[in-house]
Amino acid sequence: LLAAAWPLLRRGGVLLYATCSLLSLENDARIEKFLSVHKDVTVVNMTSMWGKATKYGRQTLPGLDPTDGFYYALLARG
Repeated sequence: LLAAAWPLLRRGGVLLYATCSLLSLENDARIEKFLSVHKDVTVVNMTSMWGKATKYGRQTLPGLDPTDGFYYALLARG
């Protein structure tokens, strides 16, 4: 879905990638692979009160946060 949506985003646009997953393969690892293929991507640093910071986004975890597991990363197209 990320690769399919990216070409539709105009230069200067932002895309919020979000999953309801706890798995790194669907979260930071997916973003890292996407960054290795698409050179026009910038990860936008988010300072938020939800979840903990990860390499590329933020992750909420059941038991630590008052939510289910959730991941989100903000990407900008250069």
